[in-house]
Amino acid sequence: MIPKGGDVEDWSAVAKAVKERMDSTGISQKELSDRTGLSTATLRELTKLDSDRKRSSATLAKVSDALGWPTGYLLGIARHTASTEVEPANAEENALLTELRAIRDVLERIETRLSK
Repeated sequence: MIPKGGDVEDWSAVAKAVKERMDSTGISQKELSDRTGLSTATLRELTKLDSDRKRSSATLAKVSDALGWPTGYLLGIARHTASTEVEPANAEENALLTELRAIRDVLERIETRLSK
């Protein structure tokens, strides 16, 4: 059983971990919302680094699962019992993430040019 969210303390570490994972996997808040059943407003609040609003362990478990982490991972981050460094599962995943980042960089440059 996962303890209740009231025991959770470090929300900025949770926000950082979620944002980094979303960035590295290319998942949007909308897609994460679809995967978790949580509102985009809840996810937006969860990823705010300056927010200290507490979240339930059930919410953290849903987000952990949807991001491919063990169910209690984010609860561990909040309690400083889990590492915030998550390695790709294998070399193929690492190569795909590297390629995805490169594609995202190109798209951002195109978007910048088009907005001028």
